[in-house]
Amino acid sequence: MPKKMILILTVTILILAFPTMKVGAGDLTIEGELTSRLEGSLSESELLLLSNHLKLNLNHYRPEAGLTTATLEISDQRGTKLSLKEAYVELYYAATDLTIGKQRIAWGKADGINPTDNFNPQDQTQPFADDNKLRVPAVRARHYSGDWIFDLVWVPAFTSPVFAAPGERWSVLPSGRIKPVYPEDKLKHSEYGVRASRWTPAVDFSVSYFNGYSKDPAFPPDPKRDGGDYIWQPEFYRVNVLGGDFSKDFGSFVLRGEGAYFKPEENFQLKNPSYQCVLGVDFNLINQLYINTQYYREQEAEREAINMITGSAQYEVTPFQSFELNGSYGLDHQDYVLNPVYIVDVVDGLSLSLGLYFFAGDEGTLFGSFAEKDYYYLQLNKSF
Repeated sequence: MPKKMILILTVTILILAFPTMKVGAGDLTIEGELTSRLEGSLSESELLLLSNHLKLNLNHYRPEAGLTTATLEISDQRGTKLSLKEAYVELYYAATDLTIGKQRIAWGKADGINPTDNFNPQDQTQPFADDNKLRVPAVRARHYSGDWIFDLVWVPAFTSPVFAAPGERWSVLPSGRIKPVYPEDKLKHSEYGVRASRWTPAVDFSVSYFNGYSKDPAFPPDPKRDGGDYIWQPEFYRVNVLGGDFSKDFGSFVLRGEGAYFKPEENFQLKNPSYQCVLGVDFNLINQLYINTQYYREQEAEREAINMITGSAQYEVTPFQSFELNGSYGLDHQDYVLNPVYIVDVVDGLSLSLGLYFFAGDEGTLFGSFAEKDYYYLQLNKSF
């Protein structure tokens, strides 16, 4: 840990001294972000995380050839690791855009909770990260016709979420090993979806259909025994999802809604048909204060419903300082999470964030499961 402390202090000094930069080489642009993050426990005097993360975005564009994009990430959070976060090519035709490669397919208009967003799994070792969605290899075609957009997506290979192992910081499983049951790597197990969206002065809306595999697998009620060890075997299952969303502007207020019906394959016994819906509103109470609040409900047949309220308030103290308060509250069990954040722009391209996470609730509830894991964080972001 002392070596990591020296490393993070060194990187901090470098990014403070490093000027804002944008590299251009012909039609190639290179931009990026360097993040240094420290996390510590609020209940114990324990340092939980020291990490450095470098993200580089490479974009090459020519009108006759389209756009080529790649995002590289280097992180020392779980040992030094270089990864290709995304890489795709966009080709532009008269009324159609074609995107091929490892990409993010974001459907839905709600804030953060999107029942129609089913292509990209999550990195569950980072449940509270701003973007923990994993990119998937896909072919995507968007066709424009008047004020309509038709979106067709094909994902030939299944991508698994990244699990937090039992006993790790963000796992709710006490002990043992995770041994997921994956779909076979065959073309017949590919995923696809179609979405039709319309943008009008009165209301924006879309309807969508997804046929593929669940990104949150179903866990059997009990683990298997292997000698003295427990083995958890979550199963990914084929599911049909019919969904829709809308947004309506009422001057300074925007009303948003999103919902989806999930029907698992007939022979899968661990999951029943279910629906999820979100209804929210966001507005500026005054010029410096933005508020977003949402109601979320999830209901699976023959099981208890989940009802939750989420909220976010962002206040601009000065043009260079802001304060945020984010939170979620479970209406059924009165469990909640609160996340106050103070953000200051130190210099152009460099920001400092200081935040806290508080969890409360009974054991076994969504947020109560993390009741002993309150933490603070300090983060430096340098964009170039």
